Parts: sequence; structure tokens; C-alpha cells
Amino acid sequence: MKRALAIRRALAGLLLLTGACTRDVELLPGRAGAPPGDAAGDGAAGDAGAGPACLGLGEPIRLDVRGTEECAGAVAARAHRYALCSCAGLDAPQPLRTDSFDSTGLLPGGVGAAAVGAGASVSAAGALTIGGALYAAGSADLSGGAGVAESLRLGGELAAEAVPVEVGGDAFVGGDVSGPVAVTGTLHVPLGSTVEPEVAAAAVVREAVIVPDPCACATLAHPDPAALAAATAARNDDAAIGLASDALGVVVAPTALDLPCGRFYLTAIDAAAPVTLRVHGRALLAVAGDVALRGDLAVTLDPGAELDLVVGGSITATGERVLGAPAAPARLRLWVGGEVTLEGRTTVGAVVHAPRGRVSAPQGAELSGSLLAGEITAGAVTVHYDLAILSGGVVCGVPASPAVH
Repeated sequence: MKRALAIRRALAGLLLLTGACTRDVELLPGRAGAPPGDAAGDGAAGDAGAGPACLGLGEPIRLDVRGTEECAGAVAARAHRYALCSCAGLDAPQPLRTDSFDSTGLLPGGVGAAAVGAGASVSAAGALTIGGALYAAGSADLSGGAGVAESLRLGGELAAEAVPVEVGGDAFVGGDVSGPVAVTGTLHVPLGSTVEPEVAAAAVVREAVIVPDPCACATLAHPDPAALAAATAARNDDAAIGLASDALGVVVAPTALDLPCGRFYLTAIDAAAPVTLRVHGRALLAVAGDVALRGDLAVTLDPGAELDLVVGGSITATGERVLGAPAAPARLRLWVGGEVTLEGRTTVGAVVHAPRGRVSAPQGAELSGSLLAGEITAGAVTVHYDLAILSGGVVCGVPASPAVH
């Protein structure tokens, strides 16, 4: 077996050097394309030839969150009730648009439940088209105008300029309201605040208005990607599928990696060519270091399959790239310890969880799924919120999270 394995590695290396065709990341003899769960074993790192530690789709992935094992889908459902949420303030110099869909096909999408949140103030020189509610713990300067389909909740003042701000539901504003603002429902403001004559509302109620941090970045318990990667390095199922930890360390030709159910570990991903992750069960793939993409990183998911992609470092993508699974983003959870930098117009399909880092997309981005980040700096952004995220914990017996309205 060792001789055969060495020959396969030499052939795979030759393909890498020539870049002549797509390659599959080398697996143990007989494992390439094998159905997930066709053998059983311990699956610990170093158990060469051991079978996978699970069968079929496998059990739901669980993550260590401050010393407690929690269902990954439930953690995502709890933290990702917004289409886009910034732990810091939100600066939108170019248009920002959100809408919703359901990747399972069970719920109607479109307008509703595609909320936007910010842990401080919102400044928007670009137009906001929010297919849900807008929540911010601070004030909002919406000089580019805004259409908010549902409620508006601000901890501070609201200022509009030449372009109107239209709110489809009630508005709760913790300060003065100025400019052309139209509220379909009731406007709630504190005693003593100023509501300028241009402001129109079905009714005005004066009462205390308090808006806590909608993203709850400081109060929610979040997984630590670096710690998760270190734990996966110590114990994983790489040997069960013949996966070398540096298999995607230097990718120069189109490459595919098949993942059955289980936990797998890589040191880094540095891809100058497209990489496809073909996921056949419930899998966790932990990357200890950085992910650098100069080609697409596409994820295909069998029915019922899920992938938790844990990145201990940062992610950088250059050029026009596809990152993830845009058709089924609720089943691809991306846990990032560092920053996410998209240096070209990127199409992302994932639940992107980066509360400790900054997400930067100067050329803009289109995201299917959701985004929670410590800070967001971007050009024109469109987010298609996947309603299926809210029910991610149901597979573990955890009720669906309520949508934000």
C-alpha cells in the first residue's frame, strides 16, 4: 500500500507541475469517489488506513464555544438573524441592498426578514434598499436616501437630506428626526426630541427609546476559529481519506477534494487555480492558517450535506471570484478568525461569521447567505439572506430562531 501511495503522490505531483488538467486531491487507494461512510474506524490523526469516524451523512457538527459543545447550525441560527450585521458602525458610501430567499424552497422569499444591523451608527451616502428592518445602536445619517421595508430602530438621531427616507413599518428613534422622512406606521421618539415639519408619520408617540446592540457581538458566545483549528489538527479524519495536511498548500492546477462526513485538517490554502470542495456528508474542514485565492473556491453539497469551514487566519480573494455555495449558503458555514479581504467583485455563498475581524470588499460584492463581521468596509453590496439559516439548529433538536422584523 505504501508503494502504491508513493506512486499516486508522484503522479499527482506531475499533474500539478504540468497544470494540464483538473486533479482530485490524492486519497488512499480505493478511496477516491468512494461513498461516505463505507468503512468505520477511529479516524484520529496518524491512523493511516483507518476508516471514517462516521457513516452516511454523519452526526451534526458541533463546535466548542467557551468550553461547551454546541450544534454549529444552532450557533449560526442564533448569531445570523440579520442579512448583514456589523459589530462596529456601518459606513455605506455606495448602494447597499438586501432581500431574502429560502434555499430549501419551503418559504417565500423577497421582501421581509432581510434585516441590517449595526453596533454603533450608520452613515450612508449610497442608497439603502433594505428588504427587512434596520437596527442600529447609534444614530443614522442617511444622505443617500433609504427604503426600509419593515421597522427602523435607532439608538440616536435620524437625519435625511435631499433624498427621502421611507420606512414601511414603525420607527423608533432615540433622538431628533430631520429631513424628508416618511414613516408608514408610528414614529416613537423620546420626550424633548425635535421632529421637523418635513417628517411624516401615521402617528407620533413620545416615550423612551432604547436600542441595544443588535449584533450582540460582545454578549453572544462565539467559536474561536484558531482554537478549533488547533483541536482539529490534534484529532481528525485525514488519514481515513488519505488527505495530507498540506494538500492545498500550493494549488497550481484546477483541483477537487471530496469530503465525506467527519473532521478534516489543512495547514493552509493557497490556490492560484480553482478549487472545488465536494461535500458528501456533514463535515468540518479546519484550516490553521490563511486562505489565499486567485481562483474560485467552489463548494458543492450533496442533499443533506453541510460544511463548516473553519479558518484560523484570514481570507484573501483577488479578481472576480466565486467563494462558497451560492445556491445553498445556509449549509456552508464559514468561521473566520482574522480578516476577509475581497480584492475584486466577488460572489459569495455562505454564512460568513467573522465577529473578530474586518470584512473589506472595495469593489463591492454579492453575498447569498449572511454576514456578521467586526467591521465592514465595502463598495456596492447586495445580500440575499437565506431564511434557511434560521432553522439550522433543528437537526440538533434546537427550535428555529425568530426572524428580525
